[in-house]
Amino acid sequence: MAVFTGCGKAPQMEFDSAEEAIEALNTAENIEIYADLYSKKKKTEIVADGKVAGYLQGDTVYIDGEEWFSIDYVTDEPINEDGSTTYGYYDADGNCLGYAQERYLDTMDGERDSFLVFLDTDGEMDYCSSKGGTILFDWDGSPVGKGYMGVDGLGFFRQVYTNIYRTTFYTDPEARLTVDFMDRMAMFKKLQSDYRMIDREPA
Repeated sequence: MAVFTGCGKAPQMEFDSAEEAIEALNTAENIEIYADLYSKKKKTEIVADGKVAGYLQGDTVYIDGEEWFSIDYVTDEPINEDGSTTYGYYDADGNCLGYAQERYLDTMDGERDSFLVFLDTDGEMDYCSSKGGTILFDWDGSPVGKGYMGVDGLGFFRQVYTNIYRTTFYTDPEARLTVDFMDRMAMFKKLQSDYRMIDREPA
C-alpha cells in the first residue's frame, strides 16, 4: 500500500468505485484513519481492511477525490438540549446526515455513565461507544469493537519526522453489526481530543 505524507498529493483510492469504497468503510472489520493532529492541510489515507478507501483533510472525508462528508461541532440546534458535546455530519451541500452526542445512559449494573451515542436525523440509535471512543457497544450494552490512537504501525519517517497518528478501529465480525463510518469519525474526534492518548511532543 502506498503511503503519502504531503499536503498536495492525495492518497489514491484502491477500490473500483466510490460506492465500493463507501460500502467497505461501513462494513470493514478493520478501519485505519491516518491524520496529522497539528495540521488541517495534509491529505492522509483512510484504509478499510487493508485497502485505501479515501482520504482525510482537516475534518472532511473525500472518496475518489470528491467530498463525502465533514464533521463539525453542533452548538445551536434543538439536539443540543438532549446532551452535551455534539457532532454533526454534513454533506457537501450542508445537509445534515446524522449526529453523535455525549449522553448519560443507564448501564447494566444500574448506574448511569456518559457515552457517545450515534443518531440518525430522526434521533434513532442502534449502538454507542464509550465517551472517549475506545470501546464500541451494541444496544444491549455488549462490547463489540474498540478504537485506539497511536504511532504503532507507522513507518520510521512518519514516526520521527511528522505529527501523523494512526487510529485503528476493530469490530467483532461475530457481532454482525454494521457501523456507519461517519460514527467512526466521531469516535476518532474523541480519541483525537483526548490528549492522554497522545504519547509524544509535536515534531
